[in-house]
Amino acid sequence: MKAWFFLWVLLGLFSPFVQGIADEKEFEVVITPAASTISINDFLTVHLRLTFPAGYQVDLKKLHQNLLRSSSFYEHPFTLVEMKIENLQEHAKGRFSQEIVLILQPRRLGELFLTFYDIDFIAENKSAPIKKIVSELYPIKVTAPKITSQIPENFAALLTFEKKLPMELSEENQKLLLNDPSLQKQEIERNIKQMHEKQLPWIQIGCFALITLYLCFFLKSFSIKKPLTSKQLAKIAKKSALAELRQLRSKQLPAKGLFDNFYVHLTDTLRAYIQKKYHIPAATSTTPEFLAEVAQSSVFSSSFRQQLVHFLQQADRVKFERYSPSIEECEIAYQLAIQFIQDDPI
Repeated sequence: MKAWFFLWVLLGLFSPFVQGIADEKEFEVVITPAASTISINDFLTVHLRLTFPAGYQVDLKKLHQNLLRSSSFYEHPFTLVEMKIENLQEHAKGRFSQEIVLILQPRRLGELFLTFYDIDFIAENKSAPIKKIVSELYPIKVTAPKITSQIPENFAALLTFEKKLPMELSEENQKLLLNDPSLQKQEIERNIKQMHEKQLPWIQIGCFALITLYLCFFLKSFSIKKPLTSKQLAKIAKKSALAELRQLRSKQLPAKGLFDNFYVHLTDTLRAYIQKKYHIPAATSTTPEFLAEVAQSSVFSSSFRQQLVHFLQQADRVKFERYSPSIEECEIAYQLAIQFIQDDPI
């Protein structure tokens, strides 16, 4: 009995893993290109056989987009000429298969790579996850068209930009071109070179753009800025001090009984403003030292000195003597600091 119970527990633990493997095997993609070497004038036929369970369908829009994607700076390797979608075929155990035939045309010479990246199967149930099958990479060699060894009856005329009538090769030149393999090879190499020259140098353009952006950022970051005037510095100091006082009031520290914190922030803001505006070492000085500096300065009126003495003495009582002021006294001190900063001329 215990052995059967242990076996049942093991099956319960591993059943999700086994089911996951079975689900993965229900999706299958078989890609069959008709050829691995074609001429640039030929078409490439690709057969897709998709197998998937009931309740799923292949994302044809994603399939089309991935086919025309390009992992390089050049144009898409292929052009989709035609897509034939066969009807669904139902098999046993609720599995379906679908045939898709693609007719492609290469767009450049050389070794191209055919891939569909990831092929998505979308479930009818929106909550079910999307199943992805990663496509393999199929190298397709695209060659230049071959020149026949026989002289055609009507040789194609060559257009010119200078004359209205087309130019024609003489019979002697036609024989020379078609009967000399070296000339044919040179003509093919010249055509390939011209095709590559018509393509934009995306790598060089991208490098030039990156270097330009880097230089712009570098020069901008190291641009010489004019020093701020005393008037501009005073405006900045006033704006900053008023913003800090408004933020202090929004905290409502006196109403919470935090008188010490309120007076510390209030006096520090006023000291910092005076130091920035009048270049008096207020932030690092004691109250007597600071008042002595203010007394020696001619920019402060006698009424302001008296208000400042009362203001700082009351702040020291709160900070050092554990004096508990009323909320009205805190408001008077706040309004005094605001009025001094607002009325102070720039």
